[in-house]
Amino acid sequence: MQRILVTRPEPDNARTAEKLSALGFTPLQLPLTAIKPLAVREWPDPSYIDAVAVTSVNAVRHAPEALLTDIASQPCYAVGERSGEVAGAAGLNVVDAEGKDAEGLVRRITADLAQGRKVLVLCGRVRRPVLQDGLTQAGIETFIVETYDTITFSPSEEEIVAKLEAPVDGVLFYSALAAKAFARISACRLFSQSAYFAISERVGKMLPPEARDRLHIAQEPNEEALLSLLSR
Repeated sequence: MQRILVTRPEPDNARTAEKLSALGFTPLQLPLTAIKPLAVREWPDPSYIDAVAVTSVNAVRHAPEALLTDIASQPCYAVGERSGEVAGAAGLNVVDAEGKDAEGLVRRITADLAQGRKVLVLCGRVRRPVLQDGLTQAGIETFIVETYDTITFSPSEEEIVAKLEAPVDGVLFYSALAAKAFARISACRLFSQSAYFAISERVGKMLPPEARDRLHIAQEPNEEALLSLLSR
């Protein structure tokens, strides 16, 4: 049974491990990032904004209840299906969850909103400027609300061997931060023959050059497409 390492943070690490078990793999859990909630005390009056943008599941998970209540009636654009599900469960009015990535989210929002509109963006402290820059260039004002931070880990080879014990057949990467953290430990002997599976090309580029010949990229930036690579 193939041993597949999950590098994403909890609680999603455990959720992916369950999916791997159901698919017949042996899941290995070694989160290389952790999510730290931030204290959010201020945000714009909901009457002043025209829409909400959700950049990740964690952006919603760590948003204050008062904030979620305030923006519940505004149309919400989520970056992907999973983010849309979590946003909907939190009471947000999800009208679009087909963005797939930050670039796609910009396209979905600008297709619906005219210049001069205002968007509240729920996001993490560590992020690319793609969404904010894209909306600004389209004449849409943004209000950034950071609900969480991301911390990275780089365990020693001794710690990795103690945790995993035996060679790893495959490693899953869901974020550029996790891939970048893994690059610092990729020389560990347990990964000498591992195949690497990245959720997007941008994430895969964070791995060291010598890993590229063992790298597989999901056709779409979501977990279903990523896990489908394992069956091949």
